[in-house]
Amino acid sequence: MLQPTPAQCEYAARCRDDFGFCAANELQIVDEDANTRYLDTLYPPQAALLQCILDDFAIGRPSRNIVLKARRHGISTLVAALYFWLCAFRENLSALIITDKKEDAAPLFRMHQRFWDGLSPFLQPEKGTDRETKMRFRDFGSEIAIRWAGSALKRVGNAQGAAGVGRGDRFSLVHFSEWAHYPNGSDLYRAVKIALSKRPGTVFVGESTANGMSGHFHE
Repeated sequence: MLQPTPAQCEYAARCRDDFGFCAANELQIVDEDANTRYLDTLYPPQAALLQCILDDFAIGRPSRNIVLKARRHGISTLVAALYFWLCAFRENLSALIITDKKEDAAPLFRMHQRFWDGLSPFLQPEKGTDRETKMRFRDFGSEIAIRWAGSALKRVGNAQGAAGVGRGDRFSLVHFSEWAHYPNGSDLYRAVKIALSKRPGTVFVGESTANGMSGHFHE
């Protein structure tokens, strides 16, 4: 394999340290018009959420965010891009993304695969063998898992887990997508709250469109 040039090393360092720069130059999405483009422009709700998370990073505080959203504001896309960026450039991070429906997990995984495919070759971290909805980066020991909320609850020791979340799991980055529509939202939240690291640089984003005046997301 060819060694990166000094210019490529400098570019890679900027991509590692600056999410906005990396997103605008390396992270490809498919927009509402089915065009492939870089994530170089954010909707105001995306920009507001990103700023909240970056502000937490800057002061060394774990980032915890709940977002009541309208559709088509790209919150899930932003969070996917941010978690991919963190895992692709940093060591030993574990991201968990939970969708409300089983059929939504595969398209979200394809979004992460598109991020990786679109990276400049000298930026691409070596991947392990992808499972259907799990991506592992061998270079850094980081991974991204995408699961769905309707998975059967499992008992791990004396603790309840959900969607494959058990007592021994530890996560750095968690995203609940369409949380208000989970059939087991309170069980999932309890399991993930235990498994989510409280150290600085960790992130939780729970977002959803509205689904009535009841349920765990509303509470």
